[in-house]
Amino acid sequence: MRTTFISVLTEKAKNDDKIFLLTPDMGFSVFEQFMEMYPDRFLNTGIAEQNTVGIAAGLAFSGFKPFIYSIAPFVLMRCYEQIRVEAAYMKANIKIVGVGGGFAYGPQGTTHHIIEDFAIAKVLPNMIVCAPADPVEARQIFEQSISLSSPMYIRLSGNNEPVIHDNNDKINIGKAFRLHRGNDIEILTAVEIGNPAGSIPNSVKSSGKTNSRPVVKSVAVTHKLYNREHPQHCPFGVHFGKSPKTILPFRASSAPINSSI
Repeated sequence: MRTTFISVLTEKAKNDDKIFLLTPDMGFSVFEQFMEMYPDRFLNTGIAEQNTVGIAAGLAFSGFKPFIYSIAPFVLMRCYEQIRVEAAYMKANIKIVGVGGGFAYGPQGTTHHIIEDFAIAKVLPNMIVCAPADPVEARQIFEQSISLSSPMYIRLSGNNEPVIHDNNDKINIGKAFRLHRGNDIEILTAVEIGNPAGSIPNSVKSSGKTNSRPVVKSVAVTHKLYNREHPQHCPFGVHFGKSPKTILPFRASSAPINSSI
């Protein structure tokens, strides 16, 4: 999805001279083409996330469409006050792109993990939160984000994620997408967990329970999005309800973590 992000941005910037990319010292081996093609619309601000948001706000109020890219915990949590005041409250057209959501950075430790991002981003006024499940969702979300004037937090996992959609699938921000039709059970998935969750219907069918085929819906594209690593921080229950009879969140595993970055 990281590759999809920069591909879309580079492509769209050809015909939209308001697209501006900022990064607090990230994106090496990722942004070189964008830097070469649009040197006047790329800024490496150094390790200064708070200042980066301030610069992006100034660009937004000058008519630009700034995208800030960094590791998710750094670009959201380290500069949370600036995002709250300068982006969310001011309805600034700033797109915050966090890579390595959840445990994607694996062995690099808790400083690089973020399981609270949906919980803290969704409470901000005017903030749209998206977390694509695969590159197909990512491409359509980024294409749509360019035409939206609201602040956004877009959470990416890493790169080389499995594709769960057909290229013809239409993804709309704010609407769930049904991956499988069925009955009896409805499974809601978010972000890259959509891939293993999508295999559940076949697992249920092969178990001999032929009358039970779950409906699997990806809600990885929504205005207010809630996820799965730690239920107390960001379950679906944050928004849809907290009854254990209806909300069965996926819990963080104690197994060794492998990095997807």
